[in-house]
Amino acid sequence: MQIIKANDTTSLYLPLETVTVSTDADAAARLVVRDAMGRVYCEQALTRGGSARFQVRGDAGKHRVTLEDADGQVLSEQWLRLAPQTDITCDQGPYAGMMKRIQKLIETTDYVGEPWIINGKTVRLLVCWSRDHVYTLKAAKYFVADVLSGMDYFLDSQLPSGMFWDNIERNACYPAPTWWADAIGEGWFKYEDHMKYGVRRIPILADTEYVFTEGVWSAWKASGDDVWMARQLPRLEKALSYMTSDPVRWSAKHGLMRRSFTMDEWDFANPHYCAGDQRCIYPQDARFLFHGNQSGLYASYWRMAEMYEYLGDATRAGALRAEGEAFRKRANDKLFFENHYGHMIPETLDEQEVYALVGDERERMSLSTGYTINRKLPTHDMAVKILKEYRRRGQLHQSESFAEWWSMDPMYTHAQWPAANIHNSGEGDYMNGGVSPLVAGELAKGAFDHGMESYGVDILERLWALSQRDGGYLNDTYKRLPEHPTLPETHFQSLNLREVANRGLRDGADSDVEAWLGEGDNDMRNLPTGHQRFGVIEVEGIEPSTNDGRAVLRLDANPANAPISATVPVTNLTGRSLYFLHALARTGNGKPAAIYEVIYADGTTERIWVRNGREIGHWWGSSAHSVNQSCARRAWWGANGVWENMGLFMFGWNNPHPEKPITAIRLEMVEDGDASVMLAAISVSDQPVAFEQPIRSCGLPPCWPQAAVYFAVAEGLAGIEDAGAAFSVARVSPRWSASQASQAAVTLHYPASDAYCAYDYQIDRAARKITLDLTGSFARAEIHCLLPEGEATRVEVDGHPVAFENTRVEESNYVDLILDVLPRGPLTISY
Repeated sequence: MQIIKANDTTSLYLPLETVTVSTDADAAARLVVRDAMGRVYCEQALTRGGSARFQVRGDAGKHRVTLEDADGQVLSEQWLRLAPQTDITCDQGPYAGMMKRIQKLIETTDYVGEPWIINGKTVRLLVCWSRDHVYTLKAAKYFVADVLSGMDYFLDSQLPSGMFWDNIERNACYPAPTWWADAIGEGWFKYEDHMKYGVRRIPILADTEYVFTEGVWSAWKASGDDVWMARQLPRLEKALSYMTSDPVRWSAKHGLMRRSFTMDEWDFANPHYCAGDQRCIYPQDARFLFHGNQSGLYASYWRMAEMYEYLGDATRAGALRAEGEAFRKRANDKLFFENHYGHMIPETLDEQEVYALVGDERERMSLSTGYTINRKLPTHDMAVKILKEYRRRGQLHQSESFAEWWSMDPMYTHAQWPAANIHNSGEGDYMNGGVSPLVAGELAKGAFDHGMESYGVDILERLWALSQRDGGYLNDTYKRLPEHPTLPETHFQSLNLREVANRGLRDGADSDVEAWLGEGDNDMRNLPTGHQRFGVIEVEGIEPSTNDGRAVLRLDANPANAPISATVPVTNLTGRSLYFLHALARTGNGKPAAIYEVIYADGTTERIWVRNGREIGHWWGSSAHSVNQSCARRAWWGANGVWENMGLFMFGWNNPHPEKPITAIRLEMVEDGDASVMLAAISVSDQPVAFEQPIRSCGLPPCWPQAAVYFAVAEGLAGIEDAGAAFSVARVSPRWSASQASQAAVTLHYPASDAYCAYDYQIDRAARKITLDLTGSFARAEIHCLLPEGEATRVEVDGHPVAFENTRVEESNYVDLILDVLPRGPLTISY
């Protein structure tokens, strides 16, 4: 028996990979393939000299491939290993690119470094703050194996009251105390492992206990470790009791959680209602009711109920659900206003007096609103109203904000929040009206779940455009700015570099001219030429075919590689600023790389020092952070034949003598340096240096908001959700018909348990048919597939008709069915 893989680059097999089996056995045989759980998913007759094909399906691990005779005796056997890996592809649209980009960003952004050893135990934290860690798990569980140890430290150190610590950091003052731990007061901090670590609970933060309930729930699903989960339930019970009884957290008057007046859940309080340190709680501080706390607590009820049900304790699960639904009604009755939740609603103070001071809190929508939708606190009708309100406000404010994913709307004025500049929260920044992908991701997921799929797709496509605009990055928060900010009218004149250009762009394009650095396909082949606008700066790039193959100037500190200097003639131009489109080909020895000397008609000169990390950055692996944003930007980035990320930078210099004509610009490498510079264009401007306004705000670890967007693509658009544990039950809701894509392949894999769910999707709109080839670790799959129009008329699995139901979510049509066995072939939906 011979097995031939479709993908011969690895010996491992991917889900749904095609395999060809051939035999030269004397007798006819039957090909039987079993997955790692022993489930048969392929049976075919195979004659001598013939071949058969099958797709790899079922549980990950070793699969047994046998040839058997008519009596079931094994004539030949081989083994293959199914090794799923999280991946997504699609034929149109940016959705797969977004998910892959975010995975790279999270994997390369490590806020802790190597795992910590605390009291002799390994602790792997994604971020040292518990909420950041848990919310990043929304994405990281699909490509990180250790999902338990970071949770274990905090779970194991729970206080008798039920309170959890929420932050641990290395003590930089070890073995002495550190000020940031002691400052928040007795009972809210401790030292760990002989003073090596400081551990805190910021008093004002009310979310930690329900964050850990979500963390346990997520880590259990990814790991499939029922024993570990069962061990945590008593701790979660204590946390639930703490949230619903401790007077710091619980309003006996309303039967809801209470808190200090903050911007959303954050750790700084409004000075109007806080008597001291804005992280702390004082006896005289007024208390408020916030929907984000209520939704977090409500999610604890249903998540704990789900875990108890899984373990077979229907009694406790039922009690939690009943208590949760009563709580849900109280919260919605008190905190939902017409079409959205308010922000900080007074617990006991006169509401009109509060609103006269800080603005009408019933009208404010804040960052946690998306979380509240996805934690299931609102009914479906309420969720739809909230989503439509975001769209309405976005359209209303589109002249002042490029997106409606605000951390706060309306923003607080300085009078309403006298210290509004704290934590970067001036108007339009961070938590006071900044635009955050965190909000966008949660809103997109809510839109997919509540029949507003086109809005979810629209959010994802705008997030991709934002990431492209921000140099391929996706930051935690952006400034509240218009899509196209107004800048002074500017005129640019490009200098002629044709005589000094000495390098081409594409390897092999001209046999007489070396391309870029002479490293073959590692060139600059995709750099756009001709008249270009990078941001707001205009330059003229040389098209190599019009200049004997030469497009850029290379200078090198080593004359064996390229000239050390060059002079660009200028025809007596005047200007208020100059822009240089350039990059380093070699970073050098730490000294300034080059000097650009501006020569005036009167014989005077001005020197410009060009330094790595300030005016210029390295071309390979470029990023928006490679230069000083006050004087430079990454202008263009793209791929070549080797790698996907190289680029050039735009450096702007204000001319101190705008009235003097410029006659030349001399470019020279620094003596005794070791750098190499590539220059593609120079422009003179009649206005001072003005880049597009920096769009970034800051305040959160970027991996947290990035994970929210990943979550929206993976579990919203692609629609794979774990309805059991370790994908024992998969809920599969492909919503690709709302997107640009007509084909998609998706695998979500838990490295912690090696469990996965995967499918290939194709929609043929002309034939009115959807094909869904589905496999995974699941024993049961719940299909909820979006149709582009109409209703399903027939559903088949592996060529056999199956029962189904047509359902509607708002104006969206879905087809629903249950698969109680692993499918051996594709599912087809005719509509």
